[in-house]
Amino acid sequence: MESKGGYPFSTCLVCFREGILTRHYGRVVCESCKMFYRRCVLKYKRYDCEYINMCYNGPPPLRPCYASCKDCRFNKCRTIGMQMQNETVPLLVAERYKCAAETIRDLIWNDDKRMNALKRQFSFDNPSLEEIVQSKGTCVQLVEQTKTHRLTPADWHFFFAYTTIVFLLHMDFITGMEEKDVITLIQENTVKTSLLFSSFDAMNRKFPSIRTPRGQHVVPESVREMFEKDPRYLYKTCNMLPNKFKELEVTYEEMLLITAIFFCKSETSPLSEETRKLLELHHDKFSSALLNYCKCAHSDTFQTRFEQLLELREILKENLKRIEFIAITTRIKLKPTDYKKLFDDILL
Repeated sequence: MESKGGYPFSTCLVCFREGILTRHYGRVVCESCKMFYRRCVLKYKRYDCEYINMCYNGPPPLRPCYASCKDCRFNKCRTIGMQMQNETVPLLVAERYKCAAETIRDLIWNDDKRMNALKRQFSFDNPSLEEIVQSKGTCVQLVEQTKTHRLTPADWHFFFAYTTIVFLLHMDFITGMEEKDVITLIQENTVKTSLLFSSFDAMNRKFPSIRTPRGQHVVPESVREMFEKDPRYLYKTCNMLPNKFKELEVTYEEMLLITAIFFCKSETSPLSEETRKLLELHHDKFSSALLNYCKCAHSDTFQTRFEQLLELREILKENLKRIEFIAITTRIKLKPTDYKKLFDDILL
């Protein structure tokens, strides 16, 4: 008896469970161990063994703890030779730079929640930025997305901005700031961070320009009509950052780290001295993590890579100026029902 592309009834080389197995990442293992290994590699998950990595000692059947010890289970995956394509960088970061791996893991964990909300949920509420910050995002009632929902670009703009704000509010060091500083920082960084997220998504999904999660054009048709005489301006605005991401082949980890670095580099906002010190501290932390990541991913050219990623700030600034111009231009012709409170709070 054999499964499609698999092997006869046999025993998983990692957890020793029996079943009809297939080859995953170079070795015959069960589906559960395959997914466990994948999560550990891609999300920098690392664990500690309570038994000094002795859980797999001795022939099967082993002591009951081996199946629940995640540290030994992952080590077993590596010992038997499981290998994921492009896994080298996450593993090198995790092994050589533990602090950098922890920083990246926390950012990925936070962004997972943002992405899950964008894929599965939505809201028709219309809160202000202050209301969202004061409630840490809980003032918005979320509903499950369905294909019957006719969501306009304005609806998507709101929800994308909302999920971005929640992502920023859940960065651990935000809790130590005064509320007025948090509002100022979120106001300054929401569009900037949303642009980084949406540009990476466009590159990753091979969209020709920034799009909504459902693949719709991010710019409303009424706005596109206003730029009919000079469509190149609008086209460049929607493609500037995604094209640069594509040129540099920016990775998910790099995108999250530069997002955090740019957030901590507040240049214009009037902030308290305590908040500025906190931002400087975490700016150095994220910069160090990015540098160490570059050392693992680009060992021979890590300094050049590090500088190229930080130079994205200038392209981001130019892109933001274009977006602000479009927002001010179109705001005059839009009806109050065409946008939400958050639009005024973060753009104008």
